[in-house]
Amino acid sequence: MESVLIKLGVQVLVFGAVLAAAAWRLEGVSLRPKRWLPVLAVVLVALNAGLYWVLSPVVALVIPLVGWLVAPFVLNAALLWGANRLVRRVEIKGMLRLSLVLAVAHLAMSLGFAIAL
Repeated sequence: MESVLIKLGVQVLVFGAVLAAAAWRLEGVSLRPKRWLPVLAVVLVALNAGLYWVLSPVVALVIPLVGWLVAPFVLNAALLWGANRLVRRVEIKGMLRLSLVLAVAHLAMSLGFAIAL
C-alpha cells in the first residue's frame, strides 16, 4: 500500500513539474490560470491511475503494429482532455504537444519505477 501511495505522490510531483515546465518553455502550450496546475496534476494522476491501465490494451488492439508506441500519447491526450473537462477553470492550449511531453514523462516514470521497485 505504501508503494502505491509513493508512486501516486511521485506522479503528482512529476506531472505537476512537467505541466509547469511545458507551459513555461514550450511554444504554443499555455495553462491558465497557473495557480490551478496542482489541481490539474492531481486530477490527471487520478484519471491516469484509474483509466490508463484499462484503456492501454484497447488502444494497442485498435492500432496493432505501433499500438504500444502510440498508446501513451493517445491515452495521455484523452486523459488531459478529460482532466481539462473536470477542472473547468483551467484553459489548456497546445494539448497535443503537452500530451507528447506527458507521454515521455510517463515512460520515464515507468522505467524508473521498474528499476527502483
